Amino acid sequence: MAAFNSLWQDVKFSDVKVMNVAQKKPVYPTFKLVLVGDGGTGKTTFVKRHKTGEFEKKYVATMGVEVHPLMFHSNLGAVVFNCWDTAGVSASFLAFNRFVLIVIVLLLLLLSQ
Repeated sequence: MAAFNSLWQDVKFSDVKVMNVAQKKPVYPTFKLVLVGDGGTGKTTFVKRHKTGEFEKKYVATMGVEVHPLMFHSNLGAVVFNCWDTAGVSASFLAFNRFVLIVIVLLLLLLSQ
């Protein structure tokens, strides 16, 4: 955590902000945030809660990836996170893919000899 704090000590977002001359809108520091986890853990609910303030009680599975820009205000200025809300992945699916990858690597090692 100390390394993270020292990284941000010299950053002043007010210095970074510039104007987009064509649209006359301020441009804020932008970061990519990828939300990954099992299905039904609340990744989409987290994004929706910060975006609109509402809480969705029913579960609707995300298909693929949805990108939502979220602006947060800090004592250093505004920051925009492009939140990549990914579809949930079950643990059994990850285990199966890991197994297939190991089999392919072993076959390649055996065939290369």
